[in-house]
Amino acid sequence: MEKAPMTEDEVNRRISEHWDREARLWAEVVRGQTDIYREGLALPAFLAVLGDVKGKRVLDIACGEGSVTRELARRGADMTAIDLSPAMIELATEEETRTPLGIRYQVGNSANMKTVEDASFDMVICFMALMDIAAVDRTFVEVVRVLRDDGRFLFNIPHPCFQGRKGEWVYEEDAPHTDRGRLHFAVDRYFDRGSIEEHITITGLSPEPLHLTRIRFHRTLEDYVASLKNTGLYVHDLHESVAT
Repeated sequence: MEKAPMTEDEVNRRISEHWDREARLWAEVVRGQTDIYREGLALPAFLAVLGDVKGKRVLDIACGEGSVTRELARRGADMTAIDLSPAMIELATEEETRTPLGIRYQVGNSANMKTVEDASFDMVICFMALMDIAAVDRTFVEVVRVLRDDGRFLFNIPHPCFQGRKGEWVYEEDAPHTDRGRLHFAVDRYFDRGSIEEHITITGLSPEPLHLTRIRFHRTLEDYVASLKNTGLYVHDLHESVAT
């Protein structure tokens, strides 16, 4: 007999438990600024298109341990932040206690933000986390609900072309039409949607490599745009950032 697929509540419980286990390790990675991709590309590109947030009410969904939330608070935003993982919110709250910035943190599901009032935010952000959210369609519905009429939703994700269900970095050893020895990414199964359990090796925090496991959901760019369109969100800008 085949095992019945997990319900959405069961999936969310598993995601929450996973991040609860990994919270302190992830906080070390973020606060130690050891993630080159995050620090050198994703975060600068995100902040570059953010605009002036001084005096604006901003909601950070899937905020993790709160590093981006704190950055916006330091820029003058009135911040509220939500995450599915109690352990992540605990770490964020501890930091708020040490260095108060007026941030309100709460444990919650971005697809059902029942504690958040309608039309109460000028901006909603989601930094490098939509691929970790199971019900992204309903998350977008909630974003529309909590945004004011002229509000903005700003998010970034790893390019799904390079985050497929299968793929790897390879060198061209003998290719007549490309530079030999050139590194490139071989894309495979890009259109195979679904959940992936990803295992990441982290170096630089301890003498021995550390290992982190995460659950993410592979979707194509078309999937994201269709979900935005279906919930009434208008795509104003799309940026594909390049390392310089």
